[in-house]
Amino acid sequence: HGLYAGGDPRFKLSPEVEEKRIGSKQYPLISGSGPVRGLTFVHAALSVEAMLTGNPYPLKALYCAGGNPMVNQQNVKRVGEALRKLDLLVVADFFMTPTAELADYVLPVTHWLERDETCDVMYLNTVAARQKAIEPLFECWDDMKIAIELVKRLPWADRRFLPWNDTDEFNDFRIRGTGLSFEAFKKQGYVTVPRKYKKHEQSGFKTPTGKVELYSTVFEKLGYDPLPSFTEPPQSPTSTPELLKDYPLILITGGRHLGYFHSEGRQIPSLRKLVPDPQILIHP
Repeated sequence: HGLYAGGDPRFKLSPEVEEKRIGSKQYPLISGSGPVRGLTFVHAALSVEAMLTGNPYPLKALYCAGGNPMVNQQNVKRVGEALRKLDLLVVADFFMTPTAELADYVLPVTHWLERDETCDVMYLNTVAARQKAIEPLFECWDDMKIAIELVKRLPWADRRFLPWNDTDEFNDFRIRGTGLSFEAFKKQGYVTVPRKYKKHEQSGFKTPTGKVELYSTVFEKLGYDPLPSFTEPPQSPTSTPELLKDYPLILITGGRHLGYFHSEGRQIPSLRKLVPDPQILIHP
């Protein structure tokens, strides 16, 4: 929920604090306090750098929910060294992942089949009541329950950001605009709102000019090229021809297989059978 992680303008930090966010100068689009109104975050590579070197200031603790940086960040040895240097590492996950194996505390979380929540998908006009098929097993907690209970115990926490006392209150809050309680919503199953077309004719586009911007005024304001441009990779036949003889291939990562989702699913035997080993595709 980007809304509750700082995506809502009401929850924006002061400009003085936002300027201190790691990477605010190097990556103003994702980490700065500039014209972009969305969920800001710290570039993962800069986080590792801060853990290892203390620059621009130390990162001493990490709460990792549904993430596995030991597997999906570059330079595994360096990431492992950084995570081991933390004073506190807490991981909330379904499985004992490589990242969880390094953690001081591992919190088992509920699967989506074990929790009630509101479910919506971008670009669709339907909101559904996701309903748990079974009660949570053992000591598993909903991610939101973990956050709520943690905030209750932090004396300096600002309850404006998490004012609910339990997940039932939160679920009721999520659908407050429908006039339903979450229990009533579960019986109904889903709510559909009318589709709206050509909204730009009434309210324009969500750009500073209200127009389709082929020339990005946001990029221009932040010092980037406002027009689409091509930048040669730092290592390529053109940039580094001296490396071409020994390194003639260019690696492109990010390919996916339907059986897996990001770094998930490799420890499930039935899925592992689909693609038991890592694959690389090479041009003939």
